[in-house]
Amino acid sequence: MPQFEQIAFATGAVCLPKDEYEKWLQMIKPAFNAPTGQLFLKWLQTHKDKVIAKLTAPADDSPE
Repeated sequence: MPQFEQIAFATGAVCLPKDEYEKWLQMIKPAFNAPTGQLFLKWLQTHKDKVIAKLTAPADDSPE
C-alpha cells in the first residue's frame, strides 16, 4: 500500500471504539515501515479526539 493510502487508511479508523482502535493500530504497525510510520501511529493513538474533531469540522472553521 502506498504511503499516502496508509495514512488515509489509519486516519479513517478513528471511528472505531478506543479499545478496538488501539488493537487495530497494533495490528497494522508492520505495514508502516517508512521512517516516520511508527511515530505517526503513536501520534494517531494519542490524538484520536483531535483527529476526529478535525475530520468533522467544516472547512471554513479550520484556520490552517
